[in-house]
Parts: sequence; C-alpha cells; structure tokens
Amino acid sequence: MHPLLKRQLKRIGADAETPPDSAAWAMLLERVSAAYREGEDERYLLERSLEISSHEMRELYEARARSEERQAVLRKVATAVAGCRAPAEVADLALELSSEAIGSPLSLIWMKESESEPNLPALAPHVRRAMEGGATVWDESGVAVPLLASGRVRGVITGDGIAHEDSLDQLLCDLSDLVALSLINAEATAQLTARATTDPLTGLANHRTFKERLDNEVRRAVRHERALGLLVMDVDDFKQVNDSYGHQVGDQVLAEIARRVKALARVHDLPARVGGEEFAVMLPETDGIGTLAAAERIRLAIESEEFPVVGRVTISVGACSLVDARSADELVNRADSALFWAKRNGRNVSYRWTPEVAAEFRVQECDGGGDQIRTLTAVRALARAVDAREPGRTRHSENVAALAHALALELGWSAGRAAALRQAALVHDVGKVGALDADQHDALGVHHQHPELGARILGDLLSEEQVSWIRAHHERPDGTGYPNGLSGSDIPDGALVIAVADCWDGLHRTPATSRMDQEQMLADCRQRAGQGLWEDGVDALHRLADQGLLDDLLSERVVRNQTEVPWA
Repeated sequence: MHPLLKRQLKRIGADAETPPDSAAWAMLLERVSAAYREGEDERYLLERSLEISSHEMRELYEARARSEERQAVLRKVATAVAGCRAPAEVADLALELSSEAIGSPLSLIWMKESESEPNLPALAPHVRRAMEGGATVWDESGVAVPLLASGRVRGVITGDGIAHEDSLDQLLCDLSDLVALSLINAEATAQLTARATTDPLTGLANHRTFKERLDNEVRRAVRHERALGLLVMDVDDFKQVNDSYGHQVGDQVLAEIARRVKALARVHDLPARVGGEEFAVMLPETDGIGTLAAAERIRLAIESEEFPVVGRVTISVGACSLVDARSADELVNRADSALFWAKRNGRNVSYRWTPEVAAEFRVQECDGGGDQIRTLTAVRALARAVDAREPGRTRHSENVAALAHALALELGWSAGRAAALRQAALVHDVGKVGALDADQHDALGVHHQHPELGARILGDLLSEEQVSWIRAHHERPDGTGYPNGLSGSDIPDGALVIAVADCWDGLHRTPATSRMDQEQMLADCRQRAGQGLWEDGVDALHRLADQGLLDDLLSERVVRNQTEVPWA
C-alpha cells in the first residue's frame, strides 16, 4: 500500500494493516494506491523533464551571450575599419577584443612587405602551414588564421592551446577578413593620395602639393625665425629635345632629371615638377649661401653625365632665400626672376635673387635686356683692360666699386640704389679707352674728356642716373673738376661718392702716398673735404675706418666674394 494512502487512512481512524473483509474495500484501496503510484511516477518524470529543459535553456542562453559578445567584437572592429583607422590599429583592436571574448590571448604575425619569402622554419608548424596554404589550421598546438589581402598572405592570427569550435573559427576568419580589408583600404587610399599629389611621369610632388607645402613651410619658418630656401629650374632648350627625338624621349629626359634631383635632396627637402620642363626644390633650414650651393650641386649633376639618346642636357636655376622675401608668393616670384636672369644670360648657370643683384639686373626688364647684358660684359672687359694698361691700377675699378657701395650704404642709401652705384663704378673709367692710342701731346686733353666719353659709351646701357654719375665723377665741390666744372649741389651724389672711393684707392697706389698709414691717408682726405672731396662722403669714409672695414673692402678676398653678375 502506498505510504501516502496509509497516512490518509490513519487520519480517518482506519487501520490500513487490517482492512475490512469486504472485497470492494480492498479493491478500492488497491485502485487508490495504484493512482498514487502513477502520480509519483508522473511527478518524477515532470521534475526530470524540467531539469533537462533548464539545462538546455542555460546552454542556449550562454551560447547566445557568446554570440552577441563576438558580434559586438566584429561590430567594433568593422567600425574601426569604416573609420579608416590604420591597419595596425585595427589589428590591435581586433586582437584585444577577441582575446577578451574567447578568454585566451591571440597574436598577429605580420609578413613584412619587402619579404617575398618569410622565415618559415622559425615559425610553429601550424603557423607555417597556414602561411603556405593560405587557409585556417587547427591542431593540438592551437589555431592559425592567415590574413589574405590583395592576393597574398600578409600575416597570420595565432592562438595557442585553443580548442576548435565552429563559432570561434567563424569569428577568427571574420576578424582576419576585417583586418585585411583595412589593409586594402589603406593601400587604396595611399595610391589615390599619391595620384593626387604626385607627378605620374617623374614621381615627384606635383605643383599643387608643392605650393601647399611651401605655404605651410614659409609660415613655420617665419613663426620660428628659421631659414628656408627655394630653387626653380628649367631645362635648357628642351623644345629642341622634343622636336629632334620625340616626346617619348623627352619624357625619359625629364624622368632622369627628376631622379638626379631626388638623389641630391635631403630627407626634409621637397623636390617637385611644377611645369612641363620646370622643377622646383624647397630647402628647409637652408640660408641664402646654402641655397645657391644646392643649386650648383644640382646643375652640375645634370650637366656632368650625358643622357641616353640626347647626350648633354643642362638646366638653368634660380634661387631665393626667405631672408629676401616676405611671403611664399614673393619667394616664388623672386626665384623665378633669378631663373629669368639665368635663362637670359647664357643658360646652364645658377643665380640667387638678392636686392643688390636685382638692382644690377634691372636693365634686363627692358626690351633687349639680354643684348644689353652681353654689351655690358664687353664694356666691363674693356674697362679692365684700361685698368691693366695703367701701371699700378690693376683691379682699380673693382676696388672703387666695392668702396663706393659701402659708402652709399653708410650714407643711408637703399640697397638697390647702392647696388646701382656699384654697377656704375665698375665701368666709371671706361672712357679712358680713348686715350689708349693717343700720343703724349693729346693724352691730357683726352683724359679730361674720358668721363664724357664713358657716359656716351654707356648711355644706352645704364640708367640715366647711373650715366650722370659716370659723367660727373671727376667734378669737384669747389668747381675745379672736369669736364663741365660743376660745383656744390649741381654734382650728382653718386658721382661725389665715386670720387671719394677713387681718391682712397689712389692713395694706396700713388708712390708718394702708398707708404702712409691709414690715419695719414684719412687725414689727407679730411684736408680735401669740402673742396676736392664731398664732406659727407669723407665723414662716411671715417666711419667705415672706425668700424675696421676699409682694409677689408680693398682686399681681393672681399671683392671676389661679392655677388657678381656676368659683366661684373
């Protein structure tokens, strides 16, 4: 009899052990007992069923939680890829998040881009198989998932001691695909950027990129008071190359020039192709002298080695330093001006823009400037010949020009006007050519007319003011000079300055005075002040002496180091 039935019978005062004789009662008890037994069995089955369902639900819940966590990992990594983060950052994020999600550390072995064959023997066997086969490998050591991008293995994601799971295999493959996608995107972006910023023929920066970089670099240099130089270069007679050999050969010449320019560039320099046959180089942290030196290095590199098919090729170079410009546009314009001078005066040469050189070259801005420069070069050679014919007067014109320039600056002249005075002083005695073949009887008369003759020779070559300085450089404040006997304010100031410089150089050359010391020579000039020499000019001469500059100004070392022009 079922225990539960016994307890129920006991509650109503019946004795379950001694049931009544009635067969009906016994049958009732048996049926009730059977019902209890069946209920007990059903309860057991129900409890067991609930226990199994609960376990299955827990497993399903845990699986879903893992799936959601791994999906979250994929979403975060995919967001990083969509945000164009660097491949290395995407890989680091993927490894960090996935390691947390699976509870085991993962790592990524990159294959260097320069490696066609990685050092496979040094890798674990399963990693090596994944690298060679390009497919995921699971074994007792762990897992290795290849990272495939652009048709080749770029790396392998590895995890040691990780058991195989289908869902985990899918997660690692998806992460590998995302990292590979970031690599592909980065490379595509780099290629597009290169196409937008690089000249396709030469591989140098294009004009737009160069201008943007130059603007930024000029602002930086100005803000931090740093040096900056600029070169602009043009291939000489390049049209003849195209006409004679064809544009394909012309392109090869441009590419080779770019290669040579790039080979000489420093890490922070920026060479660029800014026009058809025009190149430029930005030179950070480079002063004026360094900029001109860089121009010469490049020019010589182009000239020194012949080019295939066409032979010798040359370039002309214009240079300018930021010290001589106030903005990026002005820097470019002045470098272009220097290039213009180079092209107009023989080509295959480098010129640097400075205020002094600009003043000396301003004649080129007129029509026929190239012819004028060539004529001035011949006149300068003639003036040197005149100096050489007179005993003890070698380099007389150079010394007078150097001192006149210094005196003009000391007197407060602008740099351009002082440079124009130096230009005139270099040829101030060219009129003496008329006395070279004169006999002794006529020599004195011709000598007194040489300023006028020199002015006529140079009348169409120099400015009107420069010609007036040459015509009047032997006039004296007291009216005792020649050729016109001018005095006082009628004499142009430039002529008065040349006269002081001429006198000072003469004191060093005349036997009667050459043995004087500097103080005696200065005293001699002081005695002439107001009569034979301009008093303001003599005062400026004394100030230069007080600064210790007079001896240096007359030394060949300084004269030869001054900025020269072809006819100077």
